[in-house]
Amino acid sequence: MTYRDPVDLSTRGAHVYHLYGRANDAHDIDQLRALATDDVTITITGLVQKHAVGIEAYLDLFRAHDPGERTRHVITSVVAEADGDRIRSRADFRATVFGEPQNRVTYGVYRDVFRQDADGRLLVAHKYIAVQRVLHLPATGRGDDQPTPWSDQPPSTLNSPPVT
Repeated sequence: MTYRDPVDLSTRGAHVYHLYGRANDAHDIDQLRALATDDVTITITGLVQKHAVGIEAYLDLFRAHDPGERTRHVITSVVAEADGDRIRSRADFRATVFGEPQNRVTYGVYRDVFRQDADGRLLVAHKYIAVQRVLHLPATGRGDDQPTPWSDQPPSTLNSPPVT
């Protein structure tokens, strides 16, 4: 089934970005795998330059991050539109890495391509990250490590196909 409604596509895209941010912050490689196609491509431009093709190369970029580092992704301003059998999306992001002696805050834009699987879920086919700015700020401590209200829900149960 092809979806054309940009509001529906943007809402579904925002959900994928939410799951992606949570999986990234939790260093959950299995969930990151579940959100991407086997032939996924990742391109990072701007202040950082990287390119990888295939699910294992894609996941290696996340495996390279220290799982002991606490991160927080905030993803906003999601828009998406159909482009043939693909869905093109755009979102602003802020990714904060909390550490000592400083915190690192990265700002940028995601311009991703999603494909819908047989079950109707959107999967990342091309992850395009444009890094626009990286700030280094003094560390302020670990912050609030309390679970969020939805943290007891496994992320995989939240990525269900749309109700038609």
